[in-house]
Amino acid sequence: MLKSLKYKGGERLSRWSIFFLLILDVFVFTIIEYGVSFQKDIVTNPRVEYPYECRKLTESENPDLYSGSTYQLNYINKSELSSECREILQLSQSVINDSEITETKSKIYTTKQEITDLKTKLNSSYKHYDTSLLETIADRDKNRSIKLKKLITQYELKLKNRRELLKDYERLLELNSNVVELRNYLQKSRDKVNADYETALKYYQVEMYAVSLLFIIPVVAIFYNQMKRRLERDEYLKYTLYKHLFFTSLIPLFLTIFSIIYNYLPRVLINALIELFYKLHLTFLLYYILMGIGVFTIYFLVKYIQNRKIQRYRSSNISSIESYQKSECSECGNRVNYESMNFCPYCSNSLKSRCECGGMKIDILNFCPECGKG
Repeated sequence: MLKSLKYKGGERLSRWSIFFLLILDVFVFTIIEYGVSFQKDIVTNPRVEYPYECRKLTESENPDLYSGSTYQLNYINKSELSSECREILQLSQSVINDSEITETKSKIYTTKQEITDLKTKLNSSYKHYDTSLLETIADRDKNRSIKLKKLITQYELKLKNRRELLKDYERLLELNSNVVELRNYLQKSRDKVNADYETALKYYQVEMYAVSLLFIIPVVAIFYNQMKRRLERDEYLKYTLYKHLFFTSLIPLFLTIFSIIYNYLPRVLINALIELFYKLHLTFLLYYILMGIGVFTIYFLVKYIQNRKIQRYRSSNISSIESYQKSECSECGNRVNYESMNFCPYCSNSLKSRCECGGMKIDILNFCPECGKG
């Protein structure tokens, strides 16, 4: 197919023309990338539809409804949320705006600080009391140890009261109607939110690839059609222009196809193969396989390039006389000596053969240099 799209005329581009065509290639490639990115943005991202703050509340069996996650939901765009996350947002806002909850949280914070202070004082008193006991044993200061004992008892009683008070405040929070409603809804919707998120995540990547292909393929088709039409009309400049654009548009197309193949076809197979080699303790074979793949890939690439070179030379319009004058093989184009060689050392093409007169005749020339006969 590509051979039929080759221009056979003699017109060629100047260096400046090629330079500006390359600028056009970069420009078109950039526009295609921006276009694909814009199309992808239209598709709803599951991470936006089910934000982390919402999933964090549903993933936990006993979520903390008073942490930062609940308040961060207040700053998320409601229109892009799923129906479940939108309901969670509304219920969490009720918790945030509840004055009773705010007051109780403040009391809990204050009580926790008091408990921390009491623990610090109590630990300090224990240390001093141990010291005073040693002094009492030595008959120095009995009153000091008695005072410290009373102080420790007071601290312990206050600490116990504060802990009971803290439990009462926390129980009051849990019994709040807004908190109960939010917790019940989270428990009811937990499985659905997590399952819907996983499903959306799987289809999201497929949608991304579909959107990319739907944007790129028409562009490739348009450039290919224009290139073919300009070639048929023998319009070299326009043909070259669309040829550049065609191959430029193929780059994002091939990258997308390669990404699809990499993500969906060989990854599972490669992972299974690596795991198998690890289990068999034959990981060194992986390196042998990689080297073999590299060697064969380069070999076939070089062979293809060489065959293309020979085919291009064979399809050129160079005459037998030009080959003889340039001392080039008429088959492969490599340099030969028609006087001293009978065969091309590169492609084994016959250069000379025996004439009826017994002399050696150059095959690409019409007449024998010994007898003059054809």
